[in-house]
Amino acid sequence: MRNKKKAQVEIVGLLIIVILVVIVVSLVMKFKVSEKPRQIQKDYMHDQMSTSFLLTLLRSNTQCSGEITFEEAFQNCANHQSISCPDHSDVCDYLNESIKGILNQTLNVWEIGYKFMIGHHNFDYPFNFENSFDPNLVAGTSPYQISMWPQPSSIIMNLSISR
Repeated sequence: MRNKKKAQVEIVGLLIIVILVVIVVSLVMKFKVSEKPRQIQKDYMHDQMSTSFLLTLLRSNTQCSGEITFEEAFQNCANHQSISCPDHSDVCDYLNESIKGILNQTLNVWEIGYKFMIGHHNFDYPFNFENSFDPNLVAGTSPYQISMWPQPSSIIMNLSISR
């Protein structure tokens, strides 16, 4: 009888230890999950967001003839090549309207400030898009070049995101 009571006391002791361990682990997890990301993590996230956004845009297909990508459309715009795009007089006009629409449906909806500049000496007008961008709060910047080979100049793109 005595061994039975001793075993029961040991089991209750182990149960109390297990319960305490579960409570401590739960509290640690709660504080870790509720902890805000550190500044380095935030900066990295914003850099990745701007880079991913830019690369995804350039690799996406346009509605222009031949379903060319935005990158190819920018090259055609800089070379003044005639490509048919729906409801637009030329590819440059199409790019300007399309990028405005994409930015309105993404970064504007997410309430992210941005400054998006695309330049080349052959563009008839500069592509500059900006929304509540605060240069003092730059969180991520992604420069990108589109090669115009065999021409020596490149199309320069820069997307900056503010916090």
